[in-house]
Amino acid sequence: MGKKRALCCISVDIDAVAGWLGSYGGEDKRPSETPANPGHPPLRGTSDISRGLFAGTIGVRRLLKMFD
Repeated sequence: MGKKRALCCISVDIDAVAGWLGSYGGEDKRPSETPANPGHPPLRGTSDISRGLFAGTIGVRRLLKMFD
């Protein structure tokens, strides 16, 4: 019998900014933001978007380094 080998494919989907833009129909709101407790604004500001940009740029570099 010949030598057996296994192949593996690892895939990563990067949607770093999408969650901070509210593209999931409001599912990305803070847990305390409810009709009964409207004191917290939704995640839509520039600082919220910058978190996604950081995750996309730094996170992707870290993943590429790990997969190398």
